[in-house]
Amino acid sequence: MTPVVAVVAMGEMGAGLASLMVGSGARVRTCLAGRSAGSFERADRAGVEIVDSDAELLREADFFLSVVPPAAAKATAERFAPILSELDIKPIYVDCNAISPATAREVGDIVAASGAGFVDACLLGNAPAPGGPHPRMFLSGGAAQKVSLLADYGLTTQCLDGEAGQASALKCTYAALGKGLIAIAAWSVLGARRHTVDEVLAQEVAQYQPALATILSRMLPEMAPKAYRWVAEMQEIGAFLGEIPGGQPGFEAISGLFDAVAGDGGAETVAEAAELVASIEAFLATGPLIAAAGRR
Repeated sequence: MTPVVAVVAMGEMGAGLASLMVGSGARVRTCLAGRSAGSFERADRAGVEIVDSDAELLREADFFLSVVPPAAAKATAERFAPILSELDIKPIYVDCNAISPATAREVGDIVAASGAGFVDACLLGNAPAPGGPHPRMFLSGGAAQKVSLLADYGLTTQCLDGEAGQASALKCTYAALGKGLIAIAAWSVLGARRHTVDEVLAQEVAQYQPALATILSRMLPEMAPKAYRWVAEMQEIGAFLGEIPGGQPGFEAISGLFDAVAGDGGAETVAEAAELVASIEAFLATGPLIAAAGRR
């Protein structure tokens, strides 16, 4: 039987997953009440059915995928739990958000109170794009095997041993490594620029660490357009690392850096963000660094 999958929301990742499933024969629906024109455009490109209400979204669905910013994960569960409670046949609630294991368990408790099944999911990789690799979906929790059947409908799934929270632990550790490296690189570059040793730094990296030059040239440009999405995620990682020395304050600091790069606090912070981004772009445009990155 063709599965019916409800997806909230239609950001790049949510719409990308929906497109994969639609292309493999699944029925995918979403509710876009109050959403932006961009969400409508992405849903239309993905071939997603648009319904008028949350109740219609969940009715007769087999799976519900929550793909929202980390800060909205609990609120999304609270939004849909009352509707789930009223359904005789309930979809499995799959939380695909970049949250800590503790937050995943809180979301799971909210969902469990409605009587619906819950799966903690971890998405590794970028949103699907034509010709590009698909993100990997790791699943944990009692209903993980059932959700893994979406591998027959375009998704790349893998079940993890253990209870809900394992997938979120994997996400936190993977994101801590990748985005932590981006933050350390940005701090290094900004410090070098402030003390006018950035050209020498670029030459040294290019000559003696060409592999690092390649990594910097690939990863640092991702920071500016995505920083606003990473602020809450870094806070979740900080909470996850709370019992490890330096873990929580370290990732709270990284969250602060991404918040500054996002520049969401008014004209002054926008100007500061532009200056930070311009400094990083200038470093990446240094001749030796371009040459080193091009050689790899």
